[in-house]
Amino acid sequence: MVVFNMVTLSVYTAVFVCVFAPALDAASVQSKGHSNLQGEGGPAHGSGRVAMDNIIEANKGLHLFETDIQYYGPANSRNAIIESALLWDYKEIPFVIRQGDYSATEVSRIQSAMEEFHQHTCVRFVQRTGQQDYLYIQRLDGCSAWIGEKHEGAQDVILGDGCVEKGTIVHELMHALGFWHEHQRPDRDGWVNILWNNIKDDRRDDFEKHAESGISTLGLPYDYGSIMHYGSRAHSVNGQPTIEALFPTNGLMGQNDGLSTGDIQKINTLYSCGTQKWRTDGRCGSRFPAPGATPGECNPHGQFPCCSANGYCGSGTDFCDCPGCVDYTSKLGCPTVVLYGSHTVQHSKMTSYTMTGDTHEGRPVYFSSATCDYLYYYKGDRNLEWWVGPQVGNNFGSVHVRDSHLFADEIIGTFLLWDDQWIENPDVKIACSDDAPAGVVVPQSAGGATDCTRVSLRGDTNYQTSRMTTYTRTSQTSGGRPVYNSDTDSRDFLFFFEDYKQWWVGRSIGQNFGFAYVNDCAITPDQIRSQWQVWDGSQWLVVPAVHASCVDSVV
Repeated sequence: MVVFNMVTLSVYTAVFVCVFAPALDAASVQSKGHSNLQGEGGPAHGSGRVAMDNIIEANKGLHLFETDIQYYGPANSRNAIIESALLWDYKEIPFVIRQGDYSATEVSRIQSAMEEFHQHTCVRFVQRTGQQDYLYIQRLDGCSAWIGEKHEGAQDVILGDGCVEKGTIVHELMHALGFWHEHQRPDRDGWVNILWNNIKDDRRDDFEKHAESGISTLGLPYDYGSIMHYGSRAHSVNGQPTIEALFPTNGLMGQNDGLSTGDIQKINTLYSCGTQKWRTDGRCGSRFPAPGATPGECNPHGQFPCCSANGYCGSGTDFCDCPGCVDYTSKLGCPTVVLYGSHTVQHSKMTSYTMTGDTHEGRPVYFSSATCDYLYYYKGDRNLEWWVGPQVGNNFGSVHVRDSHLFADEIIGTFLLWDDQWIENPDVKIACSDDAPAGVVVPQSAGGATDCTRVSLRGDTNYQTSRMTTYTRTSQTSGGRPVYNSDTDSRDFLFFFEDYKQWWVGRSIGQNFGFAYVNDCAITPDQIRSQWQVWDGSQWLVVPAVHASCVDSVV
């Protein structure tokens, strides 16, 4: 589970990732200590400079949130929400280094910092080749970055004078990946003591800890040696320590070398490195075969798909560090999902939704014939939400959740339901119908289009008897559903009228008039479960005996 902070800015709303680690017991800290990639230990309290010391010095006179975060709203406007949408897609972070801003040596330092991520994690910084969202690295005043992916095009990573050092660069890139400062995790009081009397008055907010409800620790330990940890004398008003460790650390409190072992663990956990579900959405598929492989395979021998650390296909043990990863170019997902929950004001929406075969914003569209609602993904203007609503492609409906998973059964966010206002309901969940918890009744809802080519409309009625015949599917559609032509009278059609969610027998396709109709959202007529009405010449009569069934289907 990944937790983000939503911050209401003075101009617009931004949603940020925040990731911290939970505490180990004291014995674990004392026995295991900490290991940097470059060697044991780190700078002693007050000796040497850590990355944050460089950043604090470079950012003097700048009014940045928590020293180096590009946010200009009030600190108390933050709300914690569960979200995965602000991770970088495909584990790739496109970037551009502003031309002319850095010397060849400085560009090499930036590339070296990125390479450290490549060596130890599955995330990749890649030169931008037209991607909409990317990091724009430029030399302005100070050192700063946004947290997580903004989904607004270019987002600045500022590396000004005094900031183009490896540790500082790694620190700002960690922000861009989605990490806040280590000393602000909610359980920090068990690991460090904040010496408030030694902190400058105008920087006290930089030492406030984040609420426990607003972050995820990912099951990883507190890290005194994180590149994201403040130094022991950060923002000191008198030269005395502002942070002191509660357990022996061999003098370690932040560092300036690069990623710590704990930093690497957090990145690999946050971005699901080495897990079976590799969110590649096209990687390890027909567009990215390994050298010598047949498109659609991930090695020359046609073995089970295997992703390399950069998300591409690989065939050797040096590359296959996530064996069994899902190939999302062929993964179909769960065809029918069920939305369920207790104490909900939207009872009718707690039903099953079946894939229609269509997609929107790269995700499948689901439909419930019980309520005529669609379940779909809507990116919009940074919305990144799944919605339940009457029409696909907007943020209008009765249920929604901020989540960007590829399939509805993977949604982990908290659902909001409309009741004169949006009400958060953590009891509402979604699952594959086959995996619904015991006791959850999965409503019977017609699914996607069947392979039925001829439909028989029959019923014991004294009216419109000529319309009680067979209808053959045509190449036409109406309201996203197939149109059928009468085998008896070529002027008659069986079609769906989308505006009123009705199936009609009539002579004008897409119009709500004719000889018989039914209020039902079924994808094909043989799935209709509601009662038909027929015209007797003066009024509409409900005729329960009328029903449609499949006569022939595609073999």
